[in-house]
Amino acid sequence: MRIAYPKRSKFLKPCEDAIRKNKKFLLAGFPILIKLSPQGYNGKFHVNIDKNSNSFKVDWKNPDPTRFPVRVKAAAYALYKMGFYGSFIISHETGILTIQPISLSLDNKNNSKECVEPIDLQKKDDIEKSPSELLTVYKKFEPEGGSKDIRVKFLLEFGKTINPRELFPVLHDDAALLIGKNPFAFALAAALDRGTRAEIIWTIPYYLQKEIGELKPAFFVDEDINEIKKIIQKLPIKPRYVNDAPRTIKELSEIVVNEFNGDASKIWKNKSAEEVKTTFQRVHGVGPGISSMIVLLLERCFGIHFNDLDHRNMNVKPDIHIIRVFGRLGFISQPNEKEVLEAARKFSPEYPGAIDAPVWVIGRKWCTADTPQCIHCPVNEVCPKNITFNNLNENGGVD
Repeated sequence: MRIAYPKRSKFLKPCEDAIRKNKKFLLAGFPILIKLSPQGYNGKFHVNIDKNSNSFKVDWKNPDPTRFPVRVKAAAYALYKMGFYGSFIISHETGILTIQPISLSLDNKNNSKECVEPIDLQKKDDIEKSPSELLTVYKKFEPEGGSKDIRVKFLLEFGKTINPRELFPVLHDDAALLIGKNPFAFALAAALDRGTRAEIIWTIPYYLQKEIGELKPAFFVDEDINEIKKIIQKLPIKPRYVNDAPRTIKELSEIVVNEFNGDASKIWKNKSAEEVKTTFQRVHGVGPGISSMIVLLLERCFGIHFNDLDHRNMNVKPDIHIIRVFGRLGFISQPNEKEVLEAARKFSPEYPGAIDAPVWVIGRKWCTADTPQCIHCPVNEVCPKNITFNNLNENGGVD
């Protein structure tokens, strides 16, 4: 809808001052942050500012325009007065007003709209730390590759702080307990981890147990695939590939019962990493990505040590979060798995898989598809913030 610019607002001057001082950040595509009082409506708005117009267009679902936050109006008007036109994301959260340019042009004819050269990331002096201006500060980094890359260092430092519990998000607390104490529940969920939200995948064993009783592989060995499919159809949550899931569950159960005496933990106890990956890859739908993820989780979360594990060959598992964050960090230019795997080997050659967990957690918690929370992100200082890198659809595919 169209929203009229405000005639007066106490928020105009802070917005104008911030934009005037930091034009080069906006021109470079970086967001600027403006600190205001913590009161006011919190929200995010897609704003289009037109040249020679007394109003601006905004994606605003509330039918009552009087409820539109005056702080966002002020930011839009300040951009207009300073000669910035185009598309912006303007958001307000707990007193922090964020202006993120998407596409913009600068009118240099107005006397208050002097030309400003785009920021040069290779010149450290172009970025001066000024906390009083309340801007996001971007430290210089050079994509030199290898573990010396500052982005990788930040990721690895953040990775040290991750609680293993965060890698098993669930919809019910008892589901996490089941994953922790029942090796078959862990193996089953991991084998089904394809194109489905993590909360669903790691909760599926819990609902299977509620449906059939104690979760044991012998149960599925005795059932045919059609019966297993009927059981899955009864669940309140389901894996994405419902037709493939019964075969995956059946084949995994047969391996556990016939080769490991019904104890799924024997798949990895006193086994090499290569043996574990080979065993899981015999299960329908489990490829190198999932099998490597399983080894990484066993090592990181369950303390399983593999003597033969060559960390140089352990890579990330490219999913929707990994691909998006890799793109926004500037590791890749195209959203595809091949680029992700190559980038992980390039930027973290000693152990590509070491950045899997931190990148995945960042993608889930802060670097989301629609509302990235850059100011809270642990790699905020070194991220180039390619926010427009977001061409993954809601099902995890590439648009």
